[in-house]
Amino acid sequence: MKYIVLIAGITIANVTNFEVTNNDTTHIQTYHSNGNIESKGIKVHRLKEGEWTYYTDKGLPYKIERYRTGKLLRSLNLRD
Repeated sequence: MKYIVLIAGITIANVTNFEVTNNDTTHIQTYHSNGNIESKGIKVHRLKEGEWTYYTDKGLPYKIERYRTGKLLRSLNLRD
């Protein structure tokens, strides 16, 4: 019975950050409190790499950034 209660508690919990690591690369997604995605991107050796996309709480993309070894190369604001 305790096992069933534990599983029910896990399924109800809010997920705010999801990471999958493969060797030195981590795929990251963060979420708004309403469950919609907030941002997603990749880190290599704990540094942002490649394209990172940021979303409003309604799930619409509003900014895209491009990184190389943790340095911001370009930022595009989609709201302009």
